[in-house]
Amino acid sequence: DAQASVGSNPTPSAIFLTMPYRPKSLRPVSIRRKVIYGFAFVLVMLAVITIVTWRSTHAFMATAESVAHSRRVLESGEMLLRNLMEMESARRGFLLTGHERYLQAHQDAEAEVIASFTTMRALTEESPEQSARTDKLQFLLSRSFSEQREEIDAYRRDGFDAGLERFEKPDTEKVTKDIYATFKEFERFERDLMLQRSAFTEELSETTTIVTIVGTAITFIALVSAGWMILRDIAAARRAEEALAQQTNLLTSIIDTMPDYLF
Repeated sequence: DAQASVGSNPTPSAIFLTMPYRPKSLRPVSIRRKVIYGFAFVLVMLAVITIVTWRSTHAFMATAESVAHSRRVLESGEMLLRNLMEMESARRGFLLTGHERYLQAHQDAEAEVIASFTTMRALTEESPEQSARTDKLQFLLSRSFSEQREEIDAYRRDGFDAGLERFEKPDTEKVTKDIYATFKEFERFERDLMLQRSAFTEELSETTTIVTIVGTAITFIALVSAGWMILRDIAAARRAEEALAQQTNLLTSIIDTMPDYLF
C-alpha cells in the first residue's frame, strides 16, 4: 500500500484532493485588481466633481448675465423716467415764462425719452410679459407727447391764458401717472426675476459645495482605504514569502542532515 509505505505523510495527490474548494467569488482579489479598482473609483469621483463644478460654473455665468441684463433694463427705465421728468419740467417752464430755451430743453428731453424707451424695448423683446408692458408704455408716451405739444401750440397760438387753460386740464397729469404706474409694474417684474435668480444662485452654490466636499471626502477615504488594503496585502505576501523561505530552509536542512543510504 502506497499510503502505508509512507506512513502518515500524505501524497501530493491526496493533498490536492483534500484541499477545501473555494468558490471563485470568494477568492481574494489580487493587488493588481485592487489598484485598478481604486484608481477607477477615484477617476469616477473626480469626473463627477468636475461635471458638477462645470455645470455650476456655467449656471453661475448664465445667472450673472441674466442679472446684468435685468440691471440694464432697470437702468434704461430709470433713465426714461428721469428724461420724462425733465421734459415735463421744460414744458412747465415754457408755459409759465414763454422762454424759447425751455422748448429746446423739452425737445432734447423728448429725444432722450425715445432713445431710452428704444433701448428698454430691445432689452425686453424676448419677454412676453415685459413686451406687453412696453407696448402700453409706448401708447402712453405717445399720448403724453401729443398732450404736451397741444399745450405748447395753444400757448404759441393763443397766448398765455390759452396755454395755462390747457395746462390745468388733468389729461396730461393722468397720462403721466399711468406711465409711472406701468413702469412700477415693469420694475417689479424685473426685480422679482433678480430675486429668483439670486435664490437659484444660492441654492446652486450650496449644492455645489456639498457635492464637492462629500466627493472629496469619499475620494480621500477611498484612497486611504485602497492604500491600506494594498499595504496589508503586500505585508501578507511578504510574510508568506518569509514563511515559505523558512520552510524551504528547514526542508533543506533536514535533507542535508539525512544519511545518504536513505536515498
